[in-house]
Amino acid sequence: MQEHDNMVTQQNAITQKCKNKIFAESGLEQTFGQHNWLLHINEPDHIAFKSPTSDYDYFEIFVDTKKINVSIPLKNSTYKYKTSFDSYFNACEYVEMQFHDFINNK
Repeated sequence: MQEHDNMVTQQNAITQKCKNKIFAESGLEQTFGQHNWLLHINEPDHIAFKSPTSDYDYFEIFVDTKKINVSIPLKNSTYKYKTSFDSYFNACEYVEMQFHDFINNK
């Protein structure tokens, strides 16, 4: 039963669209999806893309009233690096750049 639930959860993560319009238009879904990463958290102010192979590897963006907070996984670690931005564009560009670096140098 648990295996079936995991498959349903993964399928839902693949087929759902980002609830935040700006994130949806940024192309992040396509970038992560091309590498089979799952849209693990999907809220208007909070998204996270999770690796299909590790529970520790996920990229997260959280919007608060003043800034856009970004969390990226550190290679070969259970820790994350966190930073923040004043614009959606800069946050999305940073996440995409770090994601490509992460998958190409793993």
